[in-house]
Amino acid sequence: MPSSSLPILLSQRPRGDNFCFSYFSFLALPHYLYSKQHIRERWANSVKQ
Repeated sequence: MPSSSLPILLSQRPRGDNFCFSYFSFLALPHYLYSKQHIRERWANSVKQ
């Protein structure tokens, strides 16, 4: 699923689905932070070379 369609799907959800949204954010946050760290490390390695 492209990430650009994600806000559209989330905005169409009913108001009572806030728990699902916060749980999804809680699950996605570590992956997001890890990928940012991974990109930063790769960038640092390419600068060293």
